[in-house]
Amino acid sequence: MRGLHPDERAIAGQIGRALKEPVPAIGHKSELHSGFWHSGGSIKQTIAEWKKEDVSVFVLDADGEPISKISDQKGPFGFVLSDDQPFSENDLESLAGCQPLSLGEQWLQGHACISIIHHLLD
Repeated sequence: MRGLHPDERAIAGQIGRALKEPVPAIGHKSELHSGFWHSGGSIKQTIAEWKKEDVSVFVLDADGEPISKISDQKGPFGFVLSDDQPFSENDLESLAGCQPLSLGEQWLQGHACISIIHHLLD
């Protein structure tokens, strides 16, 4: 996602509009609206595409390394976080090899994590 403000309603609105759009064919990248892309498929497919594009993929996890450890890292980043449910075993298999990063010792709601990540990247 690009061009989003770290405002919960703006992000929720962007995601809500994206969910109403038909899912593109797997591997066919489509811009749903300005700065918001979808390429179909599963999380495994998305991670594979990101890695082909040299995107550093991080999983937000309270038990991961502190996010400050990547402050010197350059290049595009991709962050994966769960919703109100923990990742499934299938999701965890897809995330193998992605570095877990922590925003702190406490678990946070997804919208708060997104806002914090945007703030840190700015």
